[in-house]
Amino acid sequence: MRLRCLALILFSLSSSLARTQPDIANPHSEDTNWLNQYAHGLGEQHTELGLEALQLGDYAKAERSLLDAIQVIKVNQGLYATDQLRPLQYLIEAQLTLGEWHAAETQIEYFQWINVRNYRNSIFTYLNGTEALSGLLLASSANVNNPYSVRHLVAAKNLNWQAVNAIEQTFGSNSLELAPWLYRIVLNHYYQSTMLRRQGLSNYSFKSDSSEIVSGWTMRHNETLEMSYRIGKELLGRIQELFAYHVADHEQISNDATALMTIYQGDWELLFGNDEEALEHYRSAYQDLLQMGRSEAQVDRFFDRPVSLPAPRLQMQWPDQLAAESNEPLQFFAWSPMYPSASRPAEPRGDALAADDQQTALARFDLTPAAEDEPADTILADTNLSLDNLQILGTTPDNELTREQARVYISLLQFRPRLVSGMPVKLENIELEYLFPPQMSLLPLLDP
Repeated sequence: MRLRCLALILFSLSSSLARTQPDIANPHSEDTNWLNQYAHGLGEQHTELGLEALQLGDYAKAERSLLDAIQVIKVNQGLYATDQLRPLQYLIEAQLTLGEWHAAETQIEYFQWINVRNYRNSIFTYLNGTEALSGLLLASSANVNNPYSVRHLVAAKNLNWQAVNAIEQTFGSNSLELAPWLYRIVLNHYYQSTMLRRQGLSNYSFKSDSSEIVSGWTMRHNETLEMSYRIGKELLGRIQELFAYHVADHEQISNDATALMTIYQGDWELLFGNDEEALEHYRSAYQDLLQMGRSEAQVDRFFDRPVSLPAPRLQMQWPDQLAAESNEPLQFFAWSPMYPSASRPAEPRGDALAADDQQTALARFDLTPAAEDEPADTILADTNLSLDNLQILGTTPDNELTREQARVYISLLQFRPRLVSGMPVKLENIELEYLFPPQMSLLPLLDP
C-alpha cells in the first residue's frame, strides 16, 4: 500500500514538473519565445529597423526599436559593450529630434560612460564615438526649438577638447591626428560667435578653453567675441606648426599644407572683420605656393571662384584636380537660423534634398573689394568686401515672403574673394543656389 501511494505521488510530481518546463521540442512555446527575444542577432536587427524608421522620419518607432536593440546587446554582451554605441547614437538622434531633452540627456551620459570605458581598449573606437556624439550635440544646438542649444554647443566643444587630450596622451603633442580635432574646435568658436551676433546679447554662460566659466552677463559682447577670435587664431597657428613639423620630417604631409593653413588663417581674419590682416595672409600664401613649385596658373585657378566661409572641413593636401572654370552656380547648404551665416557641417543626404518642402533660392550678386580710401558700401558690415547688387532670381516656393527671407539670409554670407596674384578682384554676376535650412529635423548630420 505504501509503495502504491509513493508511486502515485512520484507520478503526480513528474506530471507537474513536465507542465512547468519549457517545451524544448516546440520552438513556439511561450518560454522559448521569451528566450528568443534576446537572441544575439536581434540586436543588429532592431538597430537596422530603428535606422530605417529614422530615415523615414518615424522617430517614435525608431526610438522603440533602438531601445530594444540596446537591451538585447546588454543582455548578451554586458553593460560596457561597444556594440551599443551605434544604436545609442541613433537613439539620441531620435530623442533630440522629438524634443525629449531629458531622455536624451540620460542616453548621452550613458554613451559617454561606455565610450570612456572603452578608451583603454581602443583609442580609435573612443575617437569615433566622440566624433559621433559631438556631431549630434552640435546638430542639436542648431535646433531653434532646443532650450539647451547653448549647453549642447559647449558640450560638443568640450568633447572635442577631450579627444585632443586623449590623442596627446597616446600619440604625443605633435601627432597629425590632432589637426582635424583642433579645427573642429575652431569651428565651434565660430558657431559660438555667430550665436552671439544673432542674439545681440551674451545672456548665457560659455565655458572658455580654460577651466573657468565665462558668464555672458559679466562679459561685454565684444569681449566674448574677442575670446572666440583669439582662441580660433591660436588653434589655427598650432595646426600650421603641426604641419611644419611633419613637413620638416617628410612625414605624411605635403609642402603645400603650411601654405593652405595660411589661407585658413586669412579666412579667420576675414570672418572677424580684419580685412587687412586677411589680405596679408592671402598674399603670403600665394608667394609660399609659388616658392614650393606651384605655377601662377595653378595658384590662380585655386583662388578662381569665391568660397563661402568658414570651410566646413580642414584641407591638408593640395587638391589633385583643381576645379575647371564653370558657369554652374555656387551652392550653399544653409544649416539653421541659429547659425544664419554658416553652412551645414556636412552636405545633406540625397533623400533630404529631395524633400517636398525644401525651400530654395537662386540669387545673383557681385563681390567687390572696397577701396581703402572709400567707405565700404556693404551689406557685410564686418568686412571690407562688399556683396553688391543682390538679386533674387527665383525661389521655391515662389512668393514674396520666401524671396525676402532669401535676401536677408544671403546678405549675411561671407566669402573668400577671387584672388589674382594674391590680390582680391571684383567678380560680377555670381550665381548662388541657396538651400534653406530644413523645415523639420536637422538630424542626421552625416550618412550612417
